[in-house]
Amino acid sequence: MEPVVDNPSILEAILFVAESPVPIEELAEVLEVGLDEVESDLQVLGERMKGGGLELRNVGGGWRLYT
Repeated sequence: MEPVVDNPSILEAILFVAESPVPIEELAEVLEVGLDEVESDLQVLGERMKGGGLELRNVGGGWRLYT
């Protein structure tokens, strides 16, 4: 049985510690998935974060979390 992987949570952790915007291509490489899947996972993450203290933004050629 393969472990369940929660890519949106992994993306949140990566972006939380990133010092600058992370390009989607780099996120796809780290997760070992395609760009379409990362885009979908980022959308899920953005929905999860609504109403919280952090906001997901696409800026400077990459993705970043803001307070």
